[in-house]
Amino acid sequence: AEVGRATDPKGHLAKVAGEDTNEETRVLAYRTFGNFAMCSPPDVQKSAVQELLKPLADKKAPARAVLAALESLSDVAAIAASKGAAVPWATAAIEKSVPWLVVAVTKAVQRH
Repeated sequence: AEVGRATDPKGHLAKVAGEDTNEETRVLAYRTFGNFAMCSPPDVQKSAVQELLKPLADKKAPARAVLAALESLSDVAAIAASKGAAVPWATAAIEKSVPWLVVAVTKAVQRH
């Protein structure tokens, strides 16, 4: 029950992850959502994953926050797969991450 409240989309952690002006604070909030998702029952995991997907669709999200969310999603998917659990949100995560991957490749190319 406590983990469920912590991952509430209208709760304090969600607000910090999505709106805090300090980029490092947002990164830590997304990592916290990932940690909750990794050790939660499926219903709570679903709400945590939904929060982790949000920065992938937010064009104004700091790149480090997006990276933290992607890393957390990857960790959650790996743990679920190792337990033989379904990962129904993986397709949405992949689709939302493609634009970020294109930007990452483009920036790397521009540096050389």
